[in-house]
Amino acid sequence: GDSLRAEAHRILREVDPSQRGVHPRKIADLIQREGYRISGRADDKTANVRSTIGYGSKSAPLFRAVANGLYTWK
Repeated sequence: GDSLRAEAHRILREVDPSQRGVHPRKIADLIQREGYRISGRADDKTANVRSTIGYGSKSAPLFRAVANGLYTWK
């Protein structure tokens, strides 16, 4: 959880400097392209990323939801 949040935050700061928002599927793809392994049995890691950055007290200071299921960094 914590390391995935850190990677997602780093990626979002790089690819979304204007904070318009990025879909969790793209975030998952970018993280995996850099060699980071996202745990879980499903091939599609979108749900893992969405739950890690979209919910909970640890994600609130780092991410914010934008319209239509997009997320960006704080």
